[in-house]
Amino acid sequence: VLAKGQVVARDGELICPVAGQASAGMGTRPLTMARPMPEDFQVKSKNIVGKSPVIGVKDQTVTMREDLDLRVANGCYQPQGDVSAVSIISRDGSRKGQGFVKGFCPGLGGLAASISHEVHGLMVLGQNPEDMAQAASQVLDMQGGVSLVQNGQVRARIPLALGGICSLMSVQEVASQMSALHKELWDMGCKLPYPMWTFGFLSFTSILALRITYSGVYDVRSAETVF
Repeated sequence: VLAKGQVVARDGELICPVAGQASAGMGTRPLTMARPMPEDFQVKSKNIVGKSPVIGVKDQTVTMREDLDLRVANGCYQPQGDVSAVSIISRDGSRKGQGFVKGFCPGLGGLAASISHEVHGLMVLGQNPEDMAQAASQVLDMQGGVSLVQNGQVRARIPLALGGICSLMSVQEVASQMSALHKELWDMGCKLPYPMWTFGFLSFTSILALRITYSGVYDVRSAETVF
């Protein structure tokens, strides 16, 4: 293995000095938003019935547009089945976009993370506003990370102390935590081979077709916000 023109590993053995561990404050962009409430994750509607553009997960990163009739009650959409509400909030809380995602995980309570390429705001996905708010609060308490909440119970939690994007733990520890998170999602019915990869790219506007942004659901092909 070579790095910067120098041999750093040979025959499976590291032969260069190990870099020192980064500090938690290095390059950080703190999450300074107010603690969100369940109602912050409800998507309001003025129509009792109407088709809405939904981000349909096609594969690991590519999405497609699906126009679906979503149930509305008490002035808010009620995502069900394989459809979840999604919110992305800037780290200072000044901007928020909302929409819907189909094909991630049926019956998902709340999944929140400070990983959302490339803006890396707080992204929250789920059907239960209470679970979504609890997962979001967990991420804020960690000052960055990933949290999965189902029926009021924290099912997985991964601190990402370095800017809310990277961990200070070993690769083995992070891999174990990520595997545990993925197993929880798979047990809930998620069919994606690497769910957090798909989750993290839902906001990446260089991939077709629909993405979630601070302005709402954005169509990359037409370069317009459609919801």
